[in-house]
Amino acid sequence: MINKQINIRIPEALYRESEIIIKEEGFSNLQELTKHVLREKIKEYKIIRELEKLKGSSKSSRILTEEERNKIARELTSKKSEEITNKYNLHKFKL
Repeated sequence: MINKQINIRIPEALYRESEIIIKEEGFSNLQELTKHVLREKIKEYKIIRELEKLKGSSKSSRILTEEERNKIARELTSKKSEEITNKYNLHKFKL
């Protein structure tokens, strides 16, 4: 895989908070934390897109199987998991 280099500027307060997470969560550096956050956001985006497709119109919508619901629930690990859980009524499934 070819890596793409990017440069970003962030507010000092965000940088300081990132340094705390790096130390407490065991990331090597800010680059590793940033890649982790991007992966989690992309995973969340894909899950939401799939849920929206399944929700779809009444002609194309179908009820998720328990296995599908449990898989989706397990994948909701980011900070927005509570928001997504509420939106799609996943409270009763294993997280």
